[in-house]
Amino acid sequence: MRSLLSASCLVLFACGPAAVMPRDVRVEVPAIDPGFVQFVTTEQTIQPGEDKMFCSELEYEDADTAFTEVDSRQGKFGHHLILVSTTKPRGKGSVYDCTEMTDFLPLAIPANGWPAGYASSLPKGTPVVVQMHYVNTGTQPLLVRDVIRLKKMEVAQVTTWVSPFALNHETFTVPPHANASVTFDCTIQSPQKLLLVGGHMHEWGTNFKVEWGPDATHLTKLYEVPTWKADYRDSPPTDLYFTSQKDVPAGTVMRTTCGWLNDTDKTLAYPHEMCATFGLFAGTKTPMVCRKQ
Repeated sequence: MRSLLSASCLVLFACGPAAVMPRDVRVEVPAIDPGFVQFVTTEQTIQPGEDKMFCSELEYEDADTAFTEVDSRQGKFGHHLILVSTTKPRGKGSVYDCTEMTDFLPLAIPANGWPAGYASSLPKGTPVVVQMHYVNTGTQPLLVRDVIRLKKMEVAQVTTWVSPFALNHETFTVPPHANASVTFDCTIQSPQKLLLVGGHMHEWGTNFKVEWGPDATHLTKLYEVPTWKADYRDSPPTDLYFTSQKDVPAGTVMRTTCGWLNDTDKTLAYPHEMCATFGLFAGTKTPMVCRKQ
């Protein structure tokens, strides 16, 4: 039989170590602005030591529109915050682990200052997925909530449609206290006009390169960061071609090479470390993704 003392302790004092209150790193939600489409994630708790990539699924319910600038707002300990769509919607309001999300389509890449008339498409009914990646290196749980805003543009004002592409490697490993590199190829199936290209790695990156050409044996350098810096995880260098778009014929091979130095005692792998090329094509509403698995 439970004693009265233990029952009182259970009801009044919770009997045991005091619960650790989470640290609030939620992003403040801006006031509604008719000039922006705004997506606010659900609130989540990230435990100490947890490396978590999860998605909040929403839906764009207003009329077809276009957008230019992308305003991503993420809290402390955030590794990245991106807006994608999906070919397999789980339903508005769904929250799920998306570390191994195989059905995403890139939707918005932060690239402000587009030329007048350039915009990306956001049709009514688009399943919108906000992907959040947090690594809690502290000793206290984190309460998180992120925000992404898209600057709207009237469809009738669009002269050139812009769509993102992403080339991503998800199966590499970097052994403890070792250097490693990976190279992977992606083929562009339809003719495109290149507007922007950039790379994405995390803190252990050492070098990054993109080559391209008509086939895998005839490649030239397109983009290179010989010395990768930890700061580039959130703000990587990008090459812009808004005033001199580069032709990308159908069948073009784009080769990505990533190098790392792992100075930890653990093996590095996706998504704690990454290897991805991202960019923008002009003249299309259709996003493109290539995944090395």
